[in-house]
Amino acid sequence: MSRPKKRVPTLSRHKATGRARCHWRGKDYYFGQYGTAEADRAFRKFVAEVMSGEEVDAAPPPACEVRPAARRPPAGPDDPLTVSGLLLRFKEWAEGYYIDSDGKPTQTVDNLRLSLRLWRERYGPTPVADFGPVRLSELRDAMIAVGLARKTINARIGAVNRAVKWGVSRELVDPAVLAKLQTLEPLKKGRSGAKETAPVRPAPDEHLEAALPYLRGPVAAMARLQRYSGARPGEICGLTPREIDRSNPEDWRYVPAKHKTAHRNKIRVVCFGPRCRAVLAPILAAHEAKGRGEDDPLFQPRDATAEMLAAKRAARKTPDSCGNRPGTNRKASPKRKPGTKYSTGSYRQAIQRACEKATVDRWSPNRLRHTAATEVQAKFGLSTARDVLGHGSTSTTEIYAHAAAEIAARVAADIG
Repeated sequence: MSRPKKRVPTLSRHKATGRARCHWRGKDYYFGQYGTAEADRAFRKFVAEVMSGEEVDAAPPPACEVRPAARRPPAGPDDPLTVSGLLLRFKEWAEGYYIDSDGKPTQTVDNLRLSLRLWRERYGPTPVADFGPVRLSELRDAMIAVGLARKTINARIGAVNRAVKWGVSRELVDPAVLAKLQTLEPLKKGRSGAKETAPVRPAPDEHLEAALPYLRGPVAAMARLQRYSGARPGEICGLTPREIDRSNPEDWRYVPAKHKTAHRNKIRVVCFGPRCRAVLAPILAAHEAKGRGEDDPLFQPRDATAEMLAAKRAARKTPDSCGNRPGTNRKASPKRKPGTKYSTGSYRQAIQRACEKATVDRWSPNRLRHTAATEVQAKFGLSTARDVLGHGSTSTTEIYAHAAAEIAARVAADIG
């Protein structure tokens, strides 16, 4: 009988402090900042001593620091508020404040969590009172080092100030801390060293047509509907039959219960013209034929899965009397069943995979909204495009509409 292999210590990164850590025999050993040469040397020395059979529990190597694996005791009333403590309170508040009509946290909560993650990982144990503009600048430099774009970095630094401002409003943080942090100016274009992202451009119609053959029925219909209506991806994913007012056969109107500006008591209306109605009519008929309710999503991933399986069965070369019968090699109760609603992420992923198969530049569903905005502005003007897209001001619409250069080019061709 062979002897079991001796377990080898492994190195990991401690998220709260960014240090190199090894858990061994009920204790945590720290070797300095993760990823540095000093930490690697200390860890290799530690492993050599462990594998040689030397006792390390009683006297840890001088190059590392040992701490019990038990959780730290909760902070006392007189302990200074740390970054981790502030973020914990801010998270609890955000999850109860940023909620939709069903009481579920909105995407804002996830965005805040992502924006504040690096701050918590690098400065979690640091007292908030000791976190000033210098450390905030160091945090920003770390974001530049990992390759984040300038606009993303400015937004995440803004989230840090937002959390501190919330702490000030709850009398948890000294207002002087926020005043100092706000003295750090945002990164300027061309003067920061951070990468710049190209502006989002409309998705060319030829790229849409090239991708459509590689999209399953529900996703292809979603892409066409979004291109013709200029709706947001989330509005298309959440579309239900009840939300479509079809009382006028020539004027269908979609009034989503959930949309981006619903928390501001704004009503969003998406009008479906002839091309949109041509896309929706067979989808609505199939939805009713399947016995689904008025509040069920109109576009469902399980329909795409059924279409895929039907295509595979049609292409099957083995007779049904031979081999596995269709469906017999599938689990009766799979852990993950096809969903009943597309998320904006799964919708985007399906389109980008189709772009790869069609060998065209990848584009996201939101670029279809840009395409619709450009067409509307070119034909009807900026104010009309604002109403169609549901924006509060034309300045937001200008981000989506890119028709000005094309119009100037046509004028120059005529009179230039």
